[in-house]
Amino acid sequence: DVWTAYWTINQRMFRFETFVMPAPEENEQAFYEHLLMRNRELTGMNLEIGDEHAIFLAGSLPIAAVNDAELDRVLGSMWAYVEKVFRPALRIGFASRFGS
Repeated sequence: DVWTAYWTINQRMFRFETFVMPAPEENEQAFYEHLLMRNRELTGMNLEIGDEHAIFLAGSLPIAAVNDAELDRVLGSMWAYVEKVFRPALRIGFASRFGS
């Protein structure tokens, strides 16, 4: 698997994010409800609506907390959270593409 993580380093904060999926084509209420319910399960990051209503997973840390182990934890958590959220959200927001 290949994915992109965006990092922004400011004077005091380290922000990270990754693209999850585009805006839903249908079942918007159920789609966003699903994502809000999943948001409760996330630790240290959250699902966000970004440009063009696309869905991103993002979070931030104080720059002083960033070290090799913490970067490894952040990247691993990002990958695990996207894997957990992606397929169910896809089946809700793009249901007609899957047929019966």
